[in-house]
Amino acid sequence: PAARDMVSASLAQPAQERSLRAVRNRAKEAAAASVSLYDLYAAMFAKPETADAVCRHLLPQFISRDARIHWQDIAHMDPESTLALAVATATSSTCPKIDTLFDGGNGAIALTRWWTDLLVRHGLYGNGDSIGADEFGELIVSAFRMLRDRHASPESLRQMRVVPPQAVRLKDRYCEFRFVSRGASFKAYLCQSRLTGERRVCHKTRKDWLRASADCMRSEVELFREISHPHLTAIVESFEDFNSVYMIAEMAEGVELFSYLDQRHRDASALAEAWVAQVIGQVLDAMSYCHELR
Repeated sequence: PAARDMVSASLAQPAQERSLRAVRNRAKEAAAASVSLYDLYAAMFAKPETADAVCRHLLPQFISRDARIHWQDIAHMDPESTLALAVATATSSTCPKIDTLFDGGNGAIALTRWWTDLLVRHGLYGNGDSIGADEFGELIVSAFRMLRDRHASPESLRQMRVVPPQAVRLKDRYCEFRFVSRGASFKAYLCQSRLTGERRVCHKTRKDWLRASADCMRSEVELFREISHPHLTAIVESFEDFNSVYMIAEMAEGVELFSYLDQRHRDASALAEAWVAQVIGQVLDAMSYCHELR
């Protein structure tokens, strides 16, 4: 029996070593695939003309005769392999066996859910919904950002958050900060301009609270700064450091609508129908304006 045990042990050892080598090889292959895909998706943002070339490559595949891209034509596509192949073709990149770089399984299921959520964000809920070529380009850019970050190393993600040392800092322009409220993803502070003495509101959002890449966040901030509507407070400027982004808004006198309604409810004080209609009209007008900016 002792001899048999020794033989069994000697046979099991090479098998275990082969199993460990196979695991290490699979890990190396996965790491190499992730690097290859990261390089492909990052190439989308290397030059301004690359994004245009990729969108020109994709558009003929999905645009209909009415010059629209319809939900049913893109809802069931595999975003990862389709976009990887598009950027490889548009940039003449060489990536060995693109089809073998995708793992499928739970990762593919998560991507399918994410792709569905992204389509909804662009108003594509189901049959009958469609977007134009320009918004299709915006959708594709958003998709590339997500896929790039999915395959990025922790160091690459960290570098995206770094702010140039010459950038103007928040406290170079503003002082006298006083906390006033907290929202789902931000904190609000009253502050004062060092240049003009005007009172402003600073909205601080930590980057790790956001489910978005650093460059996506920056483009969203720029969009906020373009908002100009009588029922929305204007964003006058913005700042950023490694951990947070800060948007400086005009002061709005008065109280928040929710607080006002809550107080009237507790006081059992009725609201005039005409006043309610006016407020709802202003809210809907502002929401319609924001949707048109998308």
